[in-house]
Amino acid sequence: MFRTEAEKFDDEKFVISDVDPELIFIIPFTNVVRIRSICVIGKNEEIYPNKMKVYKEIENVDFEIAN
Repeated sequence: MFRTEAEKFDDEKFVISDVDPELIFIIPFTNVVRIRSICVIGKNEEIYPNKMKVYKEIENVDFEIAN
């Protein structure tokens, strides 16, 4: 899920849901971070992410909160 700039187009590793077309990632940071950019790449042109939501300081995000 996290890649360096040199690895970002490597399609050997990827994330896919076998149950739902939506995914939730919970990433707990242990220190203060500054996120400068996020890159989402979809390989299959027919099924790719077209929306992304980011929540900060919410511990238990689920699909109900996201909707």
